[in-house]
Amino acid sequence: MSKRILVTGVTGSGKSTLEKIFNQKGYETSDIDKGFAEWRNKETGEVEPHPESADRLAAAFWALRADELKERLSSIDGQPILIFGSTNDLDDYTNLFNTIFLLEYPDAETLRARLASRPEGDYGKVPHERDSALAYHQDYQNKMKELGAIAIDCMLPLEQIVSIIEAEVKDE
Repeated sequence: MSKRILVTGVTGSGKSTLEKIFNQKGYETSDIDKGFAEWRNKETGEVEPHPESADRLAAAFWALRADELKERLSSIDGQPILIFGSTNDLDDYTNLFNTIFLLEYPDAETLRARLASRPEGDYGKVPHERDSALAYHQDYQNKMKELGAIAIDCMLPLEQIVSIIEAEVKDE
């Protein structure tokens, strides 16, 4: 079985940027946000559109499309694969990975500043998404560390983060 590495973190921590870098370096990569997750209603489990208000966001969760992810993971044989992203239920699927890296915010103010600097249209830019991220980020980070994630300060220089992750990818 191929080495399976998950790089996770809350919104704005650098997951998509890192996915692009590792893909350009020739690694097998996938971004959870692109085909492996969907918004679902917390009560019914039904698929929903992107929540456009605080009330809709409170009633929804970002859910992993686990079957699609498992299929993607099983399609790679012999070479490492890096999956980048997060969902509200990702902790139920960490057993799919050999190594988990958590891009960790040092504090809420750093997260707030990073979200404020995101381009329009990126998740976390509008107030109800930002407030949601600020409310759950510490619990998410703690949960991932409890599950064995290796924490990396997401504010480190990008080259340093790449080097840390790449060392694990190349470690046989």
